[in-house]
Amino acid sequence: MEAKKLKSFNSILNSLPGILKYVLIAAVITFISWLYPDKARFSYEYKNGSTWNYDDLYAPFDFPLIKTEDELKAARQKLIEGHTPYYRKDPRISEEHIQSFIEELNILGDSLWRTPRLQSIKMELERVGISFLKNAYDQGIIKVDSLHRSKDPSFLIQLIEHNNTKPHIISNIKNVDEVRNTWIRRIKAIPQIPDSLGRLLLPFVQANIQLDRALTESSLEEQLSKLSKTEGLFKKGDMIVSKGYLITDEVYKKINSYKYQYETQIIGSKSPWGILGGYSLLTLILVGLLLFYLYSYHREVFDSFSGILFLLMWLALYAYAVSAVEKIPNISTFIVPFAIAPLVIKNFFNHSIALFVLLIMALITSFISTLGYEFTFLTILSGVVAILGDSETRSWNQFFKTILLVLGAYLLGNLGLELIKQGNLNEMNFSTNIWFIANAFLTLLAYPMIPLLERIFGYTSSITLAELADFNKPLLKDLSLRAKGTFQHSLQVSNLAAAAADRIGANSLLIKTAALYHDIGKLAEPQYFIENQHGQNPHDTLNNPFESARKIIDHVILGEKMAKKHRIPTVIIDFINTHHGDSRVEYFYRKQLERKPDGEFDESLFRYPGPKPRTKEQTILMLADTIEAASKSLKQPDEKSIKDLIDKLITQKIQDGQLKDSPLSYKELEMCRASFNTTLQSIYHVRIAYPDAKTNQIS
Repeated sequence: MEAKKLKSFNSILNSLPGILKYVLIAAVITFISWLYPDKARFSYEYKNGSTWNYDDLYAPFDFPLIKTEDELKAARQKLIEGHTPYYRKDPRISEEHIQSFIEELNILGDSLWRTPRLQSIKMELERVGISFLKNAYDQGIIKVDSLHRSKDPSFLIQLIEHNNTKPHIISNIKNVDEVRNTWIRRIKAIPQIPDSLGRLLLPFVQANIQLDRALTESSLEEQLSKLSKTEGLFKKGDMIVSKGYLITDEVYKKINSYKYQYETQIIGSKSPWGILGGYSLLTLILVGLLLFYLYSYHREVFDSFSGILFLLMWLALYAYAVSAVEKIPNISTFIVPFAIAPLVIKNFFNHSIALFVLLIMALITSFISTLGYEFTFLTILSGVVAILGDSETRSWNQFFKTILLVLGAYLLGNLGLELIKQGNLNEMNFSTNIWFIANAFLTLLAYPMIPLLERIFGYTSSITLAELADFNKPLLKDLSLRAKGTFQHSLQVSNLAAAAADRIGANSLLIKTAALYHDIGKLAEPQYFIENQHGQNPHDTLNNPFESARKIIDHVILGEKMAKKHRIPTVIIDFINTHHGDSRVEYFYRKQLERKPDGEFDESLFRYPGPKPRTKEQTILMLADTIEAASKSLKQPDEKSIKDLIDKLITQKIQDGQLKDSPLSYKELEMCRASFNTTLQSIYHVRIAYPDAKTNQIS
């Protein structure tokens, strides 16, 4: 019973990654769906100055024409310039300054007004001065605010006095300088008051009418809030724009007015849950297409939880980035560096997966962005350029060149779009180019992201592969010192396989590095392998062919252990395990057949543990390894013998079923066959024989 429960629990654990994968897919679709706008969208894409490419558009209902931004700005400016400000008359100022004037005269009494004549002057100055101040303050002394000094003299203000408000022409109210000048002229007409004593009154002439800023601003804001944003009414059934018509400023205004009314009334009345359902369905279709593509053409990625997580991560990340940027005012969504995703993906997978993810990503984010078809076009264009660019992450120069190509794609693509809209360079808007430059700068983040994601997801980048191919790495150094023959064999296989990989567009750096490590298991007992033998063959001392076969087969098992001990990436270890597939150790198998002609022995003991190659690169390495090793047996390698050997060995691998799990197509296999032939002939310096001119014989 306990054993049965344990078996059931183990079954659940084994199926967990599969369950989690579909939970992850559902979570990503849900997350992206919530990022979409909660309102339906206007059905048309249009630009001022472009051509209306849809059918004739008629008004389905009455709607007001909305003023353009320029019209609203002009109306606001006109209202601000014509707005009547509020000034307030403060009675406390007149009282304070008249009292201060009296006190000032009394303070000077002890020292100045000693004689009867001076006492008489004081009394006259006090009488005339108080009368003047009262009259001036009653009429009002204004301090004109700096905003109104340049106004027309007939400019009106609203004057508040004793809670009563009346309009006044600003030029009819004297300011401080004017009142003081009036006083100076007056005292000159009074002989008994000396001019010097008369000027004692001047400091007490101050403005008692000043701008009520708070009331003025609130009044202006109220008027601005009441400013009409519409003008006129467009009737139901009237044509807004006809097909093929140029969208002029007036037509653009009509379409915008219809769009606003449509979005506020029609769209606003629609169910947000229905809209969410529509977006969710579209996202499900797009993500489903990506998964179906992976299932059909890259099953190893589809079956990998980390692979699905890695690819879906980009969809969710960019959907969120576009959604976030759309909510930030004055920032264009063109700043989002879409080229990062394909640059990173193609480093860990291949160009086709990077392209497919880019297309799905562009389609999903185009539902979120408000930039229309231009956004979709430029996103796909820049991503395709990034994929096609030679962006080897181990080379800063190549990486920078790719970034410049991406920037060039954005700039030229935008130039073409602007020419379509404007028709000439003079009216083009180049401000968008700032966002493209910022986009290219942010794309540089792809470089440090690659090693970071490599560690998180356990992938292998070209940086790591280039480092592993360094001959000073411990395993390769040991191989070159302790198993020189195997090391030379690995070098030849590396060159042979890399040339074939380049011919069919496979990952040549990966296969070249893997070839250097594929035989590291021979380090355990290098003397048992013919390329390392000098003199006596140690297999002669073994009891039977089974032991010899075990020694040979063990180099795969031991190679895997050594690689794991030295933390060699899994992708390289897979080459070690698959480079012989589950083929037979043919030499010792035939030795055993000589002993037991009836075949009464376990044939599986002469087979490698496998598995068979499951990628194009693994298949190429298996073939290159077999062909390079067998070519050493050619006594006189020439063009025909090399070609026959390659054909024979490839045919044997096919007949033995070693290529059964390989995605290598027949056409690609033929291209590899031709590459092996060319490379081997160059290794063995095979030359074409030319007929002798005199003897007409081949020489």
